[in-house]
Amino acid sequence: MVKRRGVTREQVEEIALEYPGVAAYAGASAGRLDLRLGKKHLAFDSREPGALCLRPVYEDEQRFLMETSPDVFFLTDHYRGWNCILIRKAKVDRRQLAELIDGAWRRLALKRVVAEYDARRQAPGRTTRT
Repeated sequence: MVKRRGVTREQVEEIALEYPGVAAYAGASAGRLDLRLGKKHLAFDSREPGALCLRPVYEDEQRFLMETSPDVFFLTDHYRGWNCILIRKAKVDRRQLAELIDGAWRRLALKRVVAEYDARRQAPGRTTRT
């Protein structure tokens, strides 16, 4: 089985909007993706064509991602010093993106909300997301 790489805007939204409190920001200009948890940015179309900016992603994780998959993950001078990572949507694996979104959401969300979300996912008869 060949792994398909690349995600569409719709797939990014589908993954992120599964999380409590995440919404597509209505004021996004020119149809650009802008997903937030409350007023906090989670993921948005970056200035770089075809790239998604995901936050928060901290320095150690940024470095690891860029060293292990430089064709997928990068930073430009504009984003240096931010707690984010740029992701080439055409090259990222959907499952890896889902894991990164999950981690970023957990860093932004209230601990109580994360605990409630995890409890619902562990409920009998409930399947986990892949």
